[in-house]
Amino acid sequence: MGDDTNTNTMPDVQQDDPLSDVPLEFTQRTYNELLARFMYVESMCTELTTSKDFLQAKFAEAEQRILTLQVTVLNQSETIKKLETNSPAPAASAPSAKNEPKIPDPPHVQR
Repeated sequence: MGDDTNTNTMPDVQQDDPLSDVPLEFTQRTYNELLARFMYVESMCTELTTSKDFLQAKFAEAEQRILTLQVTVLNQSETIKKLETNSPAPAASAPSAKNEPKIPDPPHVQR
């Protein structure tokens, strides 16, 4: 854009100042510089809007994924609670030597 050395050349004009109604005259170069700055700002606004839209879409996807995972966790919590309340005592469900089936030892082969 160039150097901002001309920022102090325009006096500060207040709303009630009579100078605010005086037409401005400036060169084609100044017009082109102003136009270039406005076009730059417009392109930045467009780029930021595009980025915002993209990020909002990504956020919506992530939010939906979070909701899905929350439902899954709740369902699994309910399933665990049901299993805990419906299962017999832990000692009875643990395998013991009494509950294991009897499997005979394989025959001993001599060589």
